[in-house]
Amino acid sequence: MEKYKFRARDAIGKVHRGIITAENLDEAVHTLKEQNYYPVVVAKQKKAQPGLASRDVFTGISSKEIMLFCGQLATLLNAGVSIVAGLFTIKKQMKNPRFQKIAADLEDSVSKGHAFSVGLAKYPRVFPSLLVYMVKAGEESGQLDKVLQNYTEFMEKKEAVKSEIKNAMMYPIFLVILSVGIMVFLLVYVLPKFITILRDSHAKLPLPTRMMIQASEFLQHYYIHLFLGTIVFLLIFRQLIKTRKGREIWDQTKLKLPVLGNLTFKMALVHFTSVFGVLISSGVPILRALEMGQNVVNNVIFTNKLKQVSRNLTLGKSLGDEIAKTEFFPPLFVQMVSVGEETGRLDKMMEQVTEFYNKETNDTLKRLVASLEPVMLVVMALLVGFIAVSLVSALMSVLNTIK
Repeated sequence: MEKYKFRARDAIGKVHRGIITAENLDEAVHTLKEQNYYPVVVAKQKKAQPGLASRDVFTGISSKEIMLFCGQLATLLNAGVSIVAGLFTIKKQMKNPRFQKIAADLEDSVSKGHAFSVGLAKYPRVFPSLLVYMVKAGEESGQLDKVLQNYTEFMEKKEAVKSEIKNAMMYPIFLVILSVGIMVFLLVYVLPKFITILRDSHAKLPLPTRMMIQASEFLQHYYIHLFLGTIVFLLIFRQLIKTRKGREIWDQTKLKLPVLGNLTFKMALVHFTSVFGVLISSGVPILRALEMGQNVVNNVIFTNKLKQVSRNLTLGKSLGDEIAKTEFFPPLFVQMVSVGEETGRLDKMMEQVTEFYNKETNDTLKRLVASLEPVMLVVMALLVGFIAVSLVSALMSVLNTIK
């Protein structure tokens, strides 16, 4: 997926500027037309050069710093402080010199009469488009402090979920690395010391021992080929999933995997509902919120279903009905969307859906990790045991030959 800058006019001639994500230029233009925009200029966004406006690796500005910045500004605005004074106060307290320069530029831009969202949009590698859209909606509705607070809370929950997933996966990953390390150590450093003795004895070695010897010799002589082959395979695979067809096949495969497929779907749904809900609560129009929701879902199949819903919404159809027609989303989600539409509380319904599926995702992940731990321990014990039995049985064969 590529990003395209656009300038377009709506039905009443108002000019809109922004960034849209699409596979190619034609799809970007088509998407804009579906949203009732008349494209004036659509061009591929150039990748930012390392410098002030790049993110994380290049600037050292983390998502936590941006979250803290939004939270502090929301508090100051809620206390009645003007946005210029608020930016000045936050800038003085910043310890990151690069972020301090950006804050100074934002302060200067707002003091000259430019919208805060325009200033943020100048740094697409620092401030995510989600924040820019939310701030723009907050400016239009006069609830900028509430919108910034919503974004801060959203990011806090997102960071908490990421932290839980990382913590849950640390032990299984450690066990995998440990198992592979032990196997390589035994095959490359321990077993070769016995190979010469075993062969010189001319004893008939059991099958497990012969298998271990072959594996050991393969690793010793072809480890470079194995390493390079793995790298080449990963590079080819990476290029394949960058193609439209390859990505569709890969994403469809992930959704169909036992256990993991259901987990992948729920995680994608949580990402969508969390972003969609916070955008709706911030006053962003439904079509634009759907577009932003599509961008955060890292699954083409899921995204295509949302695009299908967006296309039909432009014809004035019901969101709940169109989501149901896809036959892709769970009944609970469809029902909550329909209830939210009827009651005018779609943002609250999305918040409840997010909490429900987030809890289900965490519970599923914990059960999966809990079941993986004993399995990995058993596999590790079997592998080490297999090598030990192979060596012992080989030594017994040598002893019998000597007798």
